[in-house]
Amino acid sequence: MKEFIPGPTATVYDDCNGQEIWTYINGCKERLETAVDLKRPPVEALGVAWMMPEVFSEFFGSPARETNPEQFDLLKRMVGRMVRQVLESGEYKLDIEKGSSSITRKGNIFKSGAQYERKLAE
Repeated sequence: MKEFIPGPTATVYDDCNGQEIWTYINGCKERLETAVDLKRPPVEALGVAWMMPEVFSEFFGSPARETNPEQFDLLKRMVGRMVRQVLESGEYKLDIEKGSSSITRKGNIFKSGAQYERKLAE
């Protein structure tokens, strides 16, 4: 597992148990890849509360959204950044043409997410 490069999300990484979230997302690589293969944004596969470990409920649960919405938005951006780093370390790349897609699945914390595609063989 590569080390996460938090960039502009460094503060929320430090405040919200970022290393555990990074480890969890790396463990979900197959789920992320399946979402890409189904032409769905991979964050959609992570954004339903019942799919997340209990340890993250304080960061992703309803109280977090209501008490600190700015941090919650930054946390979602950090997760998206993590997903990108996990996928790009393998066979996938950001799909520039598709951009992002809406996520309409009820209960998902994400409203949209970047689309990815398989890298072409060189």
